[in-house]
Amino acid sequence: MSSEQQSRNRTDRTTSSMNRILDEELLAEIQRLHDELGHVPKVVEMEEYGAYSYGVYYKRFGGWEASISKAGFKTDQIPRKTGWIPEKELLAEIQRLHNKLDRVPKTLDMIEHGEYSDVTYRNRFGSWDEAITQAGFDPADIPRVSRIPDEELLADLRDLAEEIDRIPRQIDMFTYGTHAPNTYRVRFGSWPDALEKAGIK
Repeated sequence: MSSEQQSRNRTDRTTSSMNRILDEELLAEIQRLHDELGHVPKVVEMEEYGAYSYGVYYKRFGGWEASISKAGFKTDQIPRKTGWIPEKELLAEIQRLHNKLDRVPKTLDMIEHGEYSDVTYRNRFGSWDEAITQAGFDPADIPRVSRIPDEELLADLRDLAEEIDRIPRQIDMFTYGTHAPNTYRVRFGSWPDALEKAGIK
């Protein structure tokens, strides 16, 4: 079988897989994010932390608010504004998590247990490590798993793009990729940033 045929078959399998996703699975993912974030998720939070892209919800339910309603939540519960949070409060939240967990918190700890988005910290301090430093802790004390080289992650992302013959979405990596989408979000800041680093446009 030629590489072109293999690519076409892979694309067909991806499209077929998307079509096989049940409504209940999509709605359960909204409910999971609600439980993890502590509020009804916004579109950007589904794109950032969820298993499925907004496009899947748009095609299936007609929009995000319709999806939220189907999941059993009220659309007026979707956070509409995030005011400017003083750096002192952001750093105090890191310190609170440190006291709660009895260790230096990871970004995942802030996502799961914190009051603010990890994206807020990256935007305000430049990186999670720098936020940890500003909070008075040593980034070297952050629990870390065995680190996959950046180039290996990016190479796998490029391979996936070549195989499906289009720009990969998080659900593509989730379904067919070697690594979890969250690995890319944590390492490179966001899924779009990972695509940019891999040279995928």
